[in-house]
Amino acid sequence: MILKADPAWLQFGTVTKNEKSSERKNKTELTKPTTSIPLLSWVKLTSLISSSKIIKSETNEFVPHFFTEHSQWYALRIKGDSMTSPLSQSKSFHEGNIIIVDPDKEHQHGDFVVALLPKSKEATFKQYVIDGGVSYLKPLNPQYPMTQIDSRTVICGVVIGSFVSL
Repeated sequence: MILKADPAWLQFGTVTKNEKSSERKNKTELTKPTTSIPLLSWVKLTSLISSSKIIKSETNEFVPHFFTEHSQWYALRIKGDSMTSPLSQSKSFHEGNIIIVDPDKEHQHGDFVVALLPKSKEATFKQYVIDGGVSYLKPLNPQYPMTQIDSRTVICGVVIGSFVSL
């Protein structure tokens, strides 16, 4: 072992356990990851913004992950097509995909973010861009308009990953 790491951990993010039974000495069993991220609804996220703490026991649905434990990360299922790009070579997010959000990560130009606009009842998922010193939330689908943001806009977190839910 050059890397001094369990091959199962490198390949699957899990560790192997050697079974103690004399008849199964040469077999190994993979353990499942024990970490999970709460899958929130967009409405639930909006209600949690003021409390800034996600209580996992109050969440009904979770998605597994293989990252280190981050207790404040959460997941959202994408609604609509505003983040579906018509260009085949650019990043695109489709309805039903799941995004993983880190509320503690500082947003920068080009990041995909979840934000709550003033007077809005639900959060939105867009790309954070700065043009000429002005900040915008930009959809990837050009059929939707860019939205200028101000100090009243709450950035709920930066998207750090996504996957297709089957």
